[in-house]
Amino acid sequence: MNIVCISHNRDVDGIVSAALIRKATRCDVLLTDYEQMIRTMKSVEDVNEIYICDLGLTEETEALFNEQLNRLKKTADIYYIDHHRLSEKSLKTIANSGIRVVHSTEDCASVLIHQLHKDKLPKQAALLAACSAVTDDIECGRLTKSILQRYDRDLILFEASVLSYAIAARGDDEKFLLRIVEELSKLRFPHQIKHLCEYASEYADRMLDLCDKIAQEGSKIKNIAHMDTRERSLGSIANFLVGEFAVPVGIAYRYKADTGKYIVSLRSSDSLTHHLGQLTSRISSIVGGLGGGHANASGAIIPRIKLNEFLEIFDKELDQ
Repeated sequence: MNIVCISHNRDVDGIVSAALIRKATRCDVLLTDYEQMIRTMKSVEDVNEIYICDLGLTEETEALFNEQLNRLKKTADIYYIDHHRLSEKSLKTIANSGIRVVHSTEDCASVLIHQLHKDKLPKQAALLAACSAVTDDIECGRLTKSILQRYDRDLILFEASVLSYAIAARGDDEKFLLRIVEELSKLRFPHQIKHLCEYASEYADRMLDLCDKIAQEGSKIKNIAHMDTRERSLGSIANFLVGEFAVPVGIAYRYKADTGKYIVSLRSSDSLTHHLGQLTSRISSIVGGLGGGHANASGAIIPRIKLNEFLEIFDKELDQ
């Protein structure tokens, strides 16, 4: 049987999701991001089973996504496993087309996969799912709480940090990411994988340097602080911006010359009264981009010439 897993390539949850599916099914793995998701789906042919993991939908991608699902389901059983907010109408549309939907906003994708395939996964696989939960800051779900209680929290945080920082340090190298998926699928934990601690340590030094750099190079409007950076760990920088400038929302972005667009990461303080993911989705659409996410963490892809407009609209919206 030919089995393929398509999973998010930018964070711990996407990488661990792919590793758990590979462990359970021995699938082939394709890593992608929100912008390239449809193109990646188009590349898949002649398979019997497909897992699509940790790849949220937006208004801009949903129609094209459903189009590809309708093509692929002619020959394959499809699982859509995700934790990003999706309307009941959208969920029903996917489910009614014969796709198996495993969805919850209370548990990350890795935890949902662990529950789905718990009979096929060894006990230790739960630790990898726990790493995803803490890095995605999704720890209140029933399934997640059960997993987190099994392990020493310091161990979870250590393994999660090593993996997160290693991905941030070398995440532009697809071969590296696929190697990590393979190693994790063999139940080698992050600190046991060759060079990962080294890469994570180097990135930690870079993040310490960034603390000073953020104070100098970050900018504040009124309700947001923002910064252009080359770093992959945009979420960490967005968090730093919130603290450094004492604002409700921090926005970090990195330009990709090959696409002419900015990858944007947003984080908010707990005091924010808006749902950050919904706000990001709506404003991204206004400027011709796409985005979405959770209540206090979100991401977007914005055309280069629209970035300033995106920032200005976001700042004004937070006044309302």
